[in-house]
Amino acid sequence: MKTQKHPDLIPVSVQFYDLDITKPDHADIWSNLQAQLLARGVKCWSTRGTSRQPDGGKLYKQTNDYLQTVKVGQPHHIETKHLFSDQYHSAAVRLYDWYDLEYANRHMRRGYYIEPSADLEQAKLDRFTCGYCGKQQWEPVERFCRACWGSEYLKPEELHLTLLLPVAESFGADRKKLAGELPAGMVQQFTEENRVASGTTRQAD
Repeated sequence: MKTQKHPDLIPVSVQFYDLDITKPDHADIWSNLQAQLLARGVKCWSTRGTSRQPDGGKLYKQTNDYLQTVKVGQPHHIETKHLFSDQYHSAAVRLYDWYDLEYANRHMRRGYYIEPSADLEQAKLDRFTCGYCGKQQWEPVERFCRACWGSEYLKPEELHLTLLLPVAESFGADRKKLAGELPAGMVQQFTEENRVASGTTRQAD
């Protein structure tokens, strides 16, 4: 059976936890879970609440409603049309690699994490994103995004931002350093194309 090289949807397994860390066995589970996830380099999206805060009860309810939506929405299939390094779109809800609710004065930790997925990790390596306009494409032939050209806001000195990087490596990347010296004639070609595009726009007006 032939499989699609770049699937539109990737199935993932979501694991939930609900722990009272005043209990020694729950505290051990929580400690081990944190160590495992942090060792994998997983980022935690954390919500912290307490009933003593203004609207603390409302925050707690909203977060638990979100967790329930994630549970009800299973099984989840992540959409690959636009990927992020640590959060994803599914048909039911936005998912995070690791989502945690800490309700401090109740000593509770509730949340979930996505089980490791080789297909998802590979997709984040094969899917490239522009640092300026955010458009994505699979395994681009060119190093730089051309979708931005023609923008009245993009300046020649910002062309390094159009460097295409794998989604897995794009967050916080120093594109100026990674781009290095721009290809010969790139700035001149960009300037000329933007000048022509600007002139065309004015004629159309």
